[in-house]
Amino acid sequence: MIEQKTKIGTIDITPTWESLIPVLVPLAAEGNVTAMNELRKLARIVDTHIANLKALRDEAPKAPVCPDCGVRGAHAFGCPLGVTTDG
Repeated sequence: MIEQKTKIGTIDITPTWESLIPVLVPLAAEGNVTAMNELRKLARIVDTHIANLKALRDEAPKAPVCPDCGVRGAHAFGCPLGVTTDG
């Protein structure tokens, strides 16, 4: 007899915020406190995420400016505007 091993795991069935919005918004509009609290929680999460992205953007090193055209970023194949300061 061959013994077969069964792997036991967890299936994540957590709903997405996108799927919850159509349910939460009408409930919150009707005065459901739990729905309103969940929407506020989502708003705080989004606000924090945006603030973190802005902080990362502000801390990121800036690409150099092309001396020929003034466009920020390195040009692997020459100036994208075709500008040169060479004679």
